[in-house]
Amino acid sequence: MHESMTNLSIFPLDVGGWNNIRMQMEVVLVFAIVTGRTLVLPPDQPMYLLNKGAEKQKAHSFAEFFPFEVI
Repeated sequence: MHESMTNLSIFPLDVGGWNNIRMQMEVVLVFAIVTGRTLVLPPDQPMYLLNKGAEKQKAHSFAEFFPFEVI
């Protein structure tokens, strides 16, 4: 494996509800900070129940919910 690949933590999006996704994100974010790794987030995509009742699902980004510019 390429040396630069060893400093990455990848966070795949779960199909669970928002609170499960949020808690997973919080844990993996702390893990990445503590270990000095770069966190790789999934691309924007619809998240379960965030657009409940909407005719068309909107893709969401984690930047909508977490203040990455401060972290």
